[in-house]
Amino acid sequence: MLRKIFFTLLVFIMILAGCKKEENLAIGIVQTVDHPTLTTIWQGIVDEIKNYNLQNEKPIEIVNLTISKGQLLAKDTTSESKALDIDLLLAISSKSLYDICQVDSKIPIIFTAVSDVESINSLNPPAKIMTGVSDMIPIESQLKMVRKIIPGLNTIGIIYNPEEKLSLSQVKLVNKYAFQNNINCIHREVNSSEAAINAVKNLLGEIDALYVPSDLTVTPIIRDLTTWTDLANKPIISGDERGIEQGALCTVVVDYYKLGRQTGKIAVDGLTNKISLENHPIEHSNHNKILINRKSAEKLNIIIPSELHENISL
Repeated sequence: MLRKIFFTLLVFIMILAGCKKEENLAIGIVQTVDHPTLTTIWQGIVDEIKNYNLQNEKPIEIVNLTISKGQLLAKDTTSESKALDIDLLLAISSKSLYDICQVDSKIPIIFTAVSDVESINSLNPPAKIMTGVSDMIPIESQLKMVRKIIPGLNTIGIIYNPEEKLSLSQVKLVNKYAFQNNINCIHREVNSSEAAINAVKNLLGEIDALYVPSDLTVTPIIRDLTTWTDLANKPIISGDERGIEQGALCTVVVDYYKLGRQTGKIAVDGLTNKISLENHPIEHSNHNKILINRKSAEKLNIIIPSELHENISL
């Protein structure tokens, strides 16, 4: 009788074990800096994961995390991330990646919106940084677009503050792609707004266009620079969107929502073993936006090719 009861209980336990719901995979998203651009990336990531969940029976859970006193915490609870059984951490921005690397966690990490990917090598987190997506400005696309707008472009002036790491990394890329496209570069290093204006005034007789990277010293005064570049009938190519608002002729920038979708897909594919995150190369943005300032083009008597008309604004 006891033997029969034992086997009945054993069968019952086995049935319960077989019926136990398999735990869902979970991704923890860390955004330690509150910024509209980073929130746009977050939305893209979430939408990509939700799109996967709509098409699959086993959804991937999304847990928004914060960091407090060296611990990863879910924003809606005080539980540590290890109690939430996170399978993958996703850092949005260089600051978020740095903060994660200070946490004693073995959860593998991927990143997005990190411009200077070389700086990652200096980080030494307890967990492995697997791969990610860089939001480095698409310099090559910018120069190719400028060549379409200004076919006779031969020489560009580049003005920047050498103390800014991001500017330096962008200038290196401008040099690389300019060389590949037979464009000469003339550099001017500045450390103040006044120095930038004087450098531009002295450059205008030697160049066909001025390139301003995403530089905290020079970009904020592009409107002042146009006073002189317009007189010389020389366009400004901006490293980022802020320059277009101040009168630069054109730029190509990252579409940050689509960058988020791109990052989300890498995360999903990694968690579902479609790709090996450890062996997956760092990606750059696959989706960029062309921005052209109509007023600047008219002022400089530049005719925008018909294929770029849909990108004209302002």
